[in-house]
Amino acid sequence: MENFSGIEFYHPKNKEKNSKREARGAKSGNVPVNDIEPDLDLGAIPGLGRRLDIQRKKGFSFNVSGIQNVNLSKGHNAKIAAKGSPSDDPEPPKETASVGIPEKDGDAQEFNPAINQDDEITETVDLPKKFSLFAEVIDEVVKSDGVKLVQEAKCYRFPAPTNNSKVVYQTEYEGRLKYFVAILELKGCQLVLVEADTNGLKKPKGGSTLILGLKEDAQVNFNEIIQYASDQGASWRHGFIGERCDFFDTCRHPFQKDKGKIRTDLEYKEKWVVDLREKLRGFRKAA
Repeated sequence: MENFSGIEFYHPKNKEKNSKREARGAKSGNVPVNDIEPDLDLGAIPGLGRRLDIQRKKGFSFNVSGIQNVNLSKGHNAKIAAKGSPSDDPEPPKETASVGIPEKDGDAQEFNPAINQDDEITETVDLPKKFSLFAEVIDEVVKSDGVKLVQEAKCYRFPAPTNNSKVVYQTEYEGRLKYFVAILELKGCQLVLVEADTNGLKKPKGGSTLILGLKEDAQVNFNEIIQYASDQGASWRHGFIGERCDFFDTCRHPFQKDKGKIRTDLEYKEKWVVDLREKLRGFRKAA
């Protein structure tokens, strides 16, 4: 093995010690003069308003075998700068994170179930029959006064369970169980409607349409709700969901029979539309 000696490391951020800077305390930090990684400026994303690239006085160390007599070269003298952004740089934009249910015309990154989602089903042949019915119901509901369509119905697959549950794999089609999502706007707020394709299970079971007015960090809360349902055998746990919403309600599916008679497909859809409209009228915007 070769041995090296006389190695010198030059670090561009190495500064001469300054007594005034030492007085500020070891825990203080400064935003670098130049944004080394501008793509990491996540100020517009909820919960990530602060700069992540912060310069602190704590050093770092590493071990390399075969090298002896290592020295650290001196950097340039540090100038005393005001804490925060340099005076010659423009004032950083204020954090634009939305709080609570995503607001109308919000300038932050609003909820979008397709973010980091690679399981959207777009091929018509792969769409469950129930999806068409759900999409038609949404199309009728948005004709109501005060209701606006933000995102038409889309189809996704449930994520893989993080435990030993196998239910989402026990489907009548290939791949994991599917669910549908549509986003409506009501009273200036966005409500996310979610429908699991429980008819597509080998052992079908009943279900409800979820109406979610997600709390702050809507994307995180939505992902947790979907993941938990996958872990719980394609079942919604209302207590878990309610903790992640400012507004939460369910709309049970209509019964197949009405007064002893089996409903036609049209009658079933019309009943679902009526029930869903009634649930939306109960929406109350979070204070």
